[in-house]
Amino acid sequence: MDITLACETLSAEKLTLCVARNGQVIAQDIAHGILPVARLYKHRRGELTGGAAADRLIGKAAAIFWVALGVCTLHTMVLSSQAAQVLQQAGITCTHDTMVETIENRTGTDLCPMEKLAAPLTADHAPQLLAEVEAFFAKQGVDI
Repeated sequence: MDITLACETLSAEKLTLCVARNGQVIAQDIAHGILPVARLYKHRRGELTGGAAADRLIGKAAAIFWVALGVCTLHTMVLSSQAAQVLQQAGITCTHDTMVETIENRTGTDLCPMEKLAAPLTADHAPQLLAEVEAFFAKQGVDI
């Protein structure tokens, strides 16, 4: 099963994201935060439809990208309640190890900046979210 392959590969290779389809790993990444799924959306949109993905942490921003990427199944270690709603409304099966109310920033002092960007958006706003994520990272000199 593809979700099992994605989860096992994520764990064995210490990845942050892994996508499998038809018994093969078709995408993987080691970067942290929103970057891996945002890069998939920007560069590989349409290639992952029907895949199964394992992602270490899924907040609302990541959920919006996963919906737009067309995966059918997800597993995550940490899932926010807002992300769960986005995925459920899109009909994507998502299992998780831990459910949290919100995703916090890396210092735990505020809401994650990506979650702030995604807060007013719905699943059909992935292009707008990508533009905002790109602008956020461009200020830090990071290319998506």
